[in-house]
Amino acid sequence: MDSLYLTKLKERLLCRKNVLGLLLDDKNREIENLKERSGELSSYDNHPGDLASDTLFQSIDIGLKENIEDEYNKILTALAKMDSGEYGYCAICHKPIDLDRLEAMPEAVHCLACKKILESQQGKSARPIEEKVLFPPFGYITNEKENPVYDGEDTWQDIQIHGTSDTSFSYVNPEEYPRRQEYREEEEQKKEIKEDDEKI
Repeated sequence: MDSLYLTKLKERLLCRKNVLGLLLDDKNREIENLKERSGELSSYDNHPGDLASDTLFQSIDIGLKENIEDEYNKILTALAKMDSGEYGYCAICHKPIDLDRLEAMPEAVHCLACKKILESQQGKSARPIEEKVLFPPFGYITNEKENPVYDGEDTWQDIQIHGTSDTSFSYVNPEEYPRRQEYREEEEQKKEIKEDDEKI
């Protein structure tokens, strides 16, 4: 890599570093002034929805700040590699990084092949730990012999008896749900017994 091309990339990195530094300062100021954003001295009289909105905006700001810090640190690493003479070589396999990749991402410290391997490994480890116990889909029990088992559909049918957001408990057709009909019959029998007891 010739020194003119290296100087051009270094100028791009320094320019981007300055821009990110300003953005980082701005985000730090925004995060420090989170209480002033709501305009309230206390959160006691605020509606929970207002507090949720404030929390959402705070988390967005913190996420943006972390992304800026990550890119800023990558640029610092690339600049340090330029100063040490290691720039343009992969940090893992030590082979030269393709010039097209450096043109697109001057902060790149890995060749494309090594970066793909890193991303595939990170993708596997970044999955939620709950997924290990939720297989087969959503933790349903399955049997190799296809015997009927109590699964998610059965659970939904049992819960649906008590009403859903689509239907009101009192307006559902009792013939659709025999258990509800049984419950109503038991209630009527208890009422009749109570009336008979009162007559005696």
